[in-house]
Amino acid sequence: MTITESDILNAKVLIVDDQVANVQLLEQLLSEAGYTGVSSTMNPQEVCALHGKNRYDLILLDLKMPGMDGFQVMEGLKTNDADRYLPVIVLTAEPGHKLRVAGRCEGLHQQAV
Repeated sequence: MTITESDILNAKVLIVDDQVANVQLLEQLLSEAGYTGVSSTMNPQEVCALHGKNRYDLILLDLKMPGMDGFQVMEGLKTNDADRYLPVIVLTAEPGHKLRVAGRCEGLHQQAV
C-alpha cells in the first residue's frame, strides 16, 4: 500500500492542550502546511471518547494539563485493544519531562527526542 501526499495531508490529527495559544499555534502551523483533518480539544477527559468516535491517525498531546495529565490520557488510550499502534507526539515545555515520558510510557511504541 502506497501512502500519498494527499493521504498524509488528510490524516485525522487531534491537538490536546489546555492553553488556547498553543492550540491556535498548532492549528495554524498544520493548516499552513496543508493539513485538512485537524481538530482540537482543551479537555483531556474527552480524548478517549473522541478517538473512539474519530479514529485519529495522530494525537499531539500536552503533558501538563489540569484534571487529567497527558500520562493519564495515554493510559486511557492504551486500554483500547483495537489500537495496536496509535502515534502520539508528546508536547511539553518542562525539561525534566523527557525522562519521565520514557519511563512512564511502558507498553507504548515510543521514541524520546
